[in-house]
Order: sequence, then C-alpha cells, then structure tokens
Amino acid sequence: MVRTRHCPPAVRLGRLQKAVQFFDAAVVVQSLADEDGEIADAYVTLCVQAGIAASDVICCARLGEHAQGENHGEAVELLGKADKDSAKHLRTLLGMKTKSGYGYATAAADDCKRAGRAAEVLLETARQVNITLSRSQCPRDRAMRNRNSSKPANILPTDIGWQGTAGAAIGGRDAVKAKQSPPQRRSSHPLKVETRVRTPLGLPGQRCVSDTSASDFQQTCQHGWP
Repeated sequence: MVRTRHCPPAVRLGRLQKAVQFFDAAVVVQSLADEDGEIADAYVTLCVQAGIAASDVICCARLGEHAQGENHGEAVELLGKADKDSAKHLRTLLGMKTKSGYGYATAAADDCKRAGRAAEVLLETARQVNITLSRSQCPRDRAMRNRNSSKPANILPTDIGWQGTAGAAIGGRDAVKAKQSPPQRRSSHPLKVETRVRTPLGLPGQRCVSDTSASDFQQTCQHGWP
C-alpha cells in the first residue's frame, strides 16, 4: 500500500516553492561551470530534487495527497494516477538519483540533458495544475463561472408575464400594471363598415314651417311620418 500524506494548500505551495528553488539552483550551477563534467553530479541531483518536489505538487493538486517514504516505485505509481506523462519523467529522474548522489561515477553529459528536460517538464506541469486549482478555489472566479454557466429554467409565457427564475420579477411587475391600467377599447375590424341612418326631419315634399307656433310645428312633423 502506498504511503501518502494529506496536502493542505500550505503543503502544496511549499513544495512548489522548493521545486522552483532546486531547478533555479541547477540552472545557476550549470551556467557557472566551465565544463559540464565539473558539475554534472550536482546538476543532476538538483534536477532530481526539483522533479520530486514538482511531482508532489501535481499529486496534491489532483489527488489531494502525495507519496511519503523512500519507495520510488510507490511514488511513480501514485503520480501515474494524477498524470501518466509526468510519471514517466519522474521515473527517469529517480533512475539517476543513486548514481549522481551516492555513486562514485560521474554523470554523463547525456544524463544531464535528460535530467534537465525531465525536471523542466515536471516543474511546468506543477505550475499549471497549481494555477488551475487556485482559480477553482477562488470565490470570485467560482461565482463568475457559475453565473456564466447558469441558464434560466422552466421559462414559459403566461398571461401575467414569464414564469421561472429569470421572469418572476417581470411577470409580477406586468401583473401589477395590468391591474392598474383600465381596459382599452378594442378597435373595429378594418373591413367592418358601420352605417348610420340619418333621421329624416319630414316626409319628402313636406317641410316644417318655421313661422307657425311650437304646437303646430310639432303636429305637422308628426303627421309627416308614415
């Protein structure tokens, strides 16, 4: 069974800082040496330490734990669950750890190249997963993502507005306006013609005489109707 250690944020960030320090030191040592053979073992050892620390960061970010102990096989196995490509680079570095740190033979130039390349890839992966995890844990970024991904559900048109998450306020407001506004008279159909019959004042050929009295005028007009 793989021995692991829980990773709170402080552990993940601390291991990332160590990975950066080891790799930066390896670059400085390489730049100060006149020949690669003079610093080959120191350079490879620093790359190995940088790769181990970076592997812990990757496991912490994706698994919530990192390997603990001297068993290199368990460390590679655990890292493989988080990232298979990173596990290959860690295996390369661990294969050179004993030779560069405890052996008597000097590391070859090819070993320096492979160690530097593996450590660089692991460190870059550790930085990326740490950035991704930090953004996902930021309350502001999480709220922005939830707002952008949320969609109004069950929005249907009704008599008072739009029902649902996005239209509840609109529907209630329209309902109040509908109650307060008086009903509007519907306009006539464009093809409907309304006709009015003018009331005749008298029969054709007859007229009311204006110089008669009011009673005679009323009687003359009434007699004019059939």
